[in-house]
Amino acid sequence: ATLLHAEQRKLLIPIFFASHRRIFSSLLPEVIMNTDKGVSHYAKLFAAGGTCASLSHAATVPIDVVKTKMQVTPGVYKGLGDGVKKIYASAGMKGLLQGFMPTMYGYASQGALKYGMYEFIKDSMNAKDPNYVPGSKPSISQMVFAGALAECLGSSTLVPFEAARIRMVSDPAFGTGTFNVLSKLIGQQGLGGMFIGLPPILAKQVPYTVTQFMVYESLSAAVYGELRNRNINNIGTAGGTGITLGCGVVAGVTASVISQPGDTVLTYVNKAPGTSVPGAIAKLGLRGLFNGGATRCIHVTSYVVVQFLIYDSIKRAVGIPVMGQAPAATKPEKKE
Repeated sequence: ATLLHAEQRKLLIPIFFASHRRIFSSLLPEVIMNTDKGVSHYAKLFAAGGTCASLSHAATVPIDVVKTKMQVTPGVYKGLGDGVKKIYASAGMKGLLQGFMPTMYGYASQGALKYGMYEFIKDSMNAKDPNYVPGSKPSISQMVFAGALAECLGSSTLVPFEAARIRMVSDPAFGTGTFNVLSKLIGQQGLGGMFIGLPPILAKQVPYTVTQFMVYESLSAAVYGELRNRNINNIGTAGGTGITLGCGVVAGVTASVISQPGDTVLTYVNKAPGTSVPGAIAKLGLRGLFNGGATRCIHVTSYVVVQFLIYDSIKRAVGIPVMGQAPAATKPEKKE
């Protein structure tokens, strides 16, 4: 297992730097030139994604602290309320906000890439499809591919900060701040070691993001489509917010359940460096993979809803249609 991890450490960093360079130096300019959407359009989406992800995760840090401690020390806390009560009694508000800054840093970069690249990749596929009908709903395969690739890119920037957050929550005495903890972790494990949690974080984040986007966009498109069928074209800000809220709750609950095993494995691997993913699964068992599941469901659903509320609000403010709100597609006339 140690040899496998060493090889992973050597390969992960150049692979992800290469993939990021290819995306941003070649593909992004190509797609922007082949669509009617300019640099400012994607800049707004990246900014909106980074804003909604960092703020939503920061707001739910206390819930995440309880969830992480329930996974690290099973049986100590009976649930969310008991966890908050005990942590506050022993460490005060500071204890409930452990890992706040790495959460902000990590999810600002991850959210920008996740939301921005999800929209960009869908546009990329549409720009290269001669049969694409403007305004049409993306296919399931498009949403799955775009969500998976966007999350892989986002997670590659998140994983070092997530490692620091988990260490700060599970071992508060380890360091005094985000970059102090990162420095110590790099000193112990090397720079490549910071990415050893990438496989389990992808096992958590990719199913989560694919489910989040697919469920949300499908539900949103269905709701807006039904409104159009009934000739209801102006629902106002309150109506749009209500649709975002309802679709966000369903997407959050579904994404939480799908990604729970990966989240538990991620916590275990960061708590016990050197443990392989298969080894963690074997030690946890099926039931152990869902430790803290109920608390995490509340946590995930909370920040998914907040993310979509912020993201959609920003998109409406800058004149970009929200997911599912595109007008009904009309087939272009055939050229003779």
